[in-house]
Amino acid sequence: MHISYRLTACVIALATGVMILRLVRRNQLHGKDAAWWLGASLFAVLAGLFPGAFDLLGHALGVGYPPILFLVLALAAFAVRLLLSDVERTRMELTQRRLVQRHAQLALRLRDIEQELGARGGGPLQSAGGTAQAGQAYVDAAPGTPPNSQPDPPSD
Repeated sequence: MHISYRLTACVIALATGVMILRLVRRNQLHGKDAAWWLGASLFAVLAGLFPGAFDLLGHALGVGYPPILFLVLALAAFAVRLLLSDVERTRMELTQRRLVQRHAQLALRLRDIEQELGARGGGPLQSAGGTAQAGQAYVDAAPGTPPNSQPDPPSD
């Protein structure tokens, strides 16, 4: 029994699509990223169903070995995706740094206010997270790591 490469490519692409949908449903993959991966999966399904289309397109573009066109397009798409992921990660790191700095500023300001109130005879302010000493721990911690950080529990 001979299984064609078309069927194999379609099965792999459809299995990838199902896996992507499961990741979205479990909130392990966000919608924007899922759309990208589903598009890649659809591209693979179309390549498996209509391999002659890539041959025609390759000949029209002057590619010497038309089947390589699929690989070149896939490689270019994944390179763009990698670049976009790096841009997003950089943006999130900048936002995190700014938030940590702002938190440290507010913690110091709270400590100063508490000290001022203490000098006037008033008691320290109590917040949901404790006094400014908790905020000072953030100021003293290494950049990007909260003090006494615990690893996230494994998610099922």
